[in-house]
Amino acid sequence: RAYDFGRMGSLPYFTMQFVQGESMCERLGSEPEWTAAASLLGRAALRLDGIHRAGFVHRDVKAANVLIDKAGRPWWIDFGIACPIHSAPFREEDELVVGTLPYLSPERVRLEMRVAHPTADVYSLGVVLYRLLTGVLPFDGGHDAEIMLRIQYEEPRPPCEFPGRDVPRSISDVALQAMAKRPEERYQTAWDFAAAVGDVLMPIAAERISGQPQILAA
Repeated sequence: RAYDFGRMGSLPYFTMQFVQGESMCERLGSEPEWTAAASLLGRAALRLDGIHRAGFVHRDVKAANVLIDKAGRPWWIDFGIACPIHSAPFREEDELVVGTLPYLSPERVRLEMRVAHPTADVYSLGVVLYRLLTGVLPFDGGHDAEIMLRIQYEEPRPPCEFPGRDVPRSISDVALQAMAKRPEERYQTAWDFAAAVGDVLMPIAAERISGQPQILAA
């Protein structure tokens, strides 16, 4: 939240709200319980949807860019490459891949995205969820060119197939849909992503509260 901006002589400045807390990575630890991780990411996705509704795309969505305050509320930080929705890339970015490579969507890697769109942030949410569920990035290792090719053409291993992780197919499918190669096949908003996460978590929470399995209607 920005409070003020201006110039002091030739130097621009802005002031923002101070958030005392820790990053999502620090809060969850190296091997988080998947329901806690998904719940926290779902709440962060709702905050990201608010940013989109305000007219901006973050463009560097990753767990390291989410702060968790002392009340447990997520806050997005590092808007250094954020830009207005449907705006063309900044002139300085011509022919450049901008952002944190393993979290970039295929269209951003190919430099096909001529206007900023929230579905690229939704892809990155899927990568964050994938890493929280499996402990690894879907496409990593090797040099940048290899990672770029894998992002564009390789399908990620489903999180539910990782041995020893005990990841249900339902939440695995959420991550994979968010990471669909084609933007139109992803969740179209961060709100939709958060709702899908909530749909997975709701019956689990109800079962834990009641102590009895929930029978859900087909």
